[in-house]
Amino acid sequence: MCAHAVRVAIGKIDGVQRVVVSLNEGYADITLAADNAITVQLVRDLVRNNGFTPREAHVRIRGTVTSRAGALTFEVLGGGESFRVVGNEDTLAELTASGGKTVTVVGVVPEPSEGDPVATLRVTDVGGVEGEPAAATHR
Repeated sequence: MCAHAVRVAIGKIDGVQRVVVSLNEGYADITLAADNAITVQLVRDLVRNNGFTPREAHVRIRGTVTSRAGALTFEVLGGGESFRVVGNEDTLAELTASGGKTVTVVGVVPEPSEGDPVATLRVTDVGGVEGEPAAATHR
């Protein structure tokens, strides 16, 4: 297994603009088109299918935040992927105040636990520049 195989596999996905893979440092840096439908799970599956173990994904994604049963959920635009949102008190208050408007968040999606039906998005920053492509780094 090699970095080239992972880069080629990810690069074939419609919506991927650029892929840089470093096995020495243990990451794949993926730049996506703004209107992509790529999910974190799809990338993780490709990494796994090429003989590697995916870890957390550092992401910048656009979507909307909803509150369900007292918990915040982030719905990714165009990808059909959703995450349970965690973060510090100020970040969660800012997301709650977004009122369902489209927001860009920066955060980390840890590798999901066995049997956990909803992945977690640990939001570290809210904002971002509209029109910038989404990006993900898998470690």
